[in-house]
Amino acid sequence: MLTRFVSSTARRLIGRCLLENNYSVTTARLQCKRTFASSAASTFHGKSQYRFTHVLPVTASSTKVIWNDSLTADINYLWLRDNCQCSECKHPHTGQKLFDITRVPLDLQPQAIEMVDEGSHVRVVWDNDQHESVYDSHWLRANGRHFFINIPSESSKRNSRPQEIEWNQHSITENPPVMSYDEIKSSEVALYKWISLIHRYGVAIVKGTPIEKDFILDMAERIAYVKETSYGKYFDVVVEPKPNSHLAFSARGLDHHTDMNYRENSPGLQMLHCLKNNHDVSNPGGRTFFVDGLHVVSWLKKHHPSAFYTLCSIEVKFELTTESFTYNQTKPIICLDKDGNFSEIHVNNRTMGPIQAPKETINPFYSAYNILMRKIRDPELQYSLGLQPGDLVAFNNRRVLHGRSAFNSDRVSRHLVGCYVDYDEMLSKLDTLYGKGFFPK
Repeated sequence: MLTRFVSSTARRLIGRCLLENNYSVTTARLQCKRTFASSAASTFHGKSQYRFTHVLPVTASSTKVIWNDSLTADINYLWLRDNCQCSECKHPHTGQKLFDITRVPLDLQPQAIEMVDEGSHVRVVWDNDQHESVYDSHWLRANGRHFFINIPSESSKRNSRPQEIEWNQHSITENPPVMSYDEIKSSEVALYKWISLIHRYGVAIVKGTPIEKDFILDMAERIAYVKETSYGKYFDVVVEPKPNSHLAFSARGLDHHTDMNYRENSPGLQMLHCLKNNHDVSNPGGRTFFVDGLHVVSWLKKHHPSAFYTLCSIEVKFELTTESFTYNQTKPIICLDKDGNFSEIHVNNRTMGPIQAPKETINPFYSAYNILMRKIRDPELQYSLGLQPGDLVAFNNRRVLHGRSAFNSDRVSRHLVGCYVDYDEMLSKLDTLYGKGFFPK
């Protein structure tokens, strides 16, 4: 038997719903001591915008909740119990889970359920052990999206991670993702805005930074720790006279590429800080350019689906050998996530090894690869920058391809410093700042 406590407004609706589902209900009042995890109480700031208006039993395994903007969700009981926010179930300081869902019966149901605090929370008492769980309206809305039945057009779907925006040369030039260092250095709100720009566009530029070699580490560490690689914590992009130097350390033009595809996990966030770049008017080379891989892959899937699926399925070997190390890794050029959406792109002609694939797939692969590269090189997609000393550009190395035009090293003196940060560390910083309430206007 289910005993539920809800507002008087909802009780009539519950009765009708219970009759349809053959439930019987005994209404009683339970007084239970609430225990909240401290993190749950501080997750949302200010007066709650969204509140519950109804909590209705639906089936033996779920309950229907309705918010004040008519958003409706059928929430599974086991999922609710598994995500109890109280200090007995979730450590109040670390946020790590203490409760083990496998220790409760699979037919778990509430003994009581009601709205409390004027609809800002739902309180549940579980029938197996009378444990009490309390769920914040915003927390349930943010974490229970997969239970939504309807999403009102006026419903705010605020998320710490802004939606990614595809771009081409025209759109990004019209609305360039540029900020000043003076903004970022003294404001966590501006820091949140900068990281949001990186995530939204895959690339963002900070102007007016100190022209100091180690400064890039300070900027990277404002987000997270620096990802150290075989090149160290950072690397200098300058012309080296050694004949066996990496081609990046030359005056050659570098075609569109992503870095370190030959590693198990290629770096996520890359930063380049310009210390010197005296352009030669008669030979203005050494420009840095970017192309949105997300936009290119979306175009490919729409206009050339066969080529798209070919590049998603055939793995390519990327490799690099120097005097100090040898790396190789095999992966598709286009990687998708578990839902079939774009996740990563891996392109670098300089480190792509011989294709190891069934012979009948070789021609389809090269045909698809040709279509992809022609689109990547389309002038309408290029975001070209003549980086000036003090400019720092940060970009998603798994989404945005970058390159460089050739230059005459006798006339152009160019010095960039680069480093990497794990992308999930950047997302962690984004979520943390969001949790503190640092939202850009």
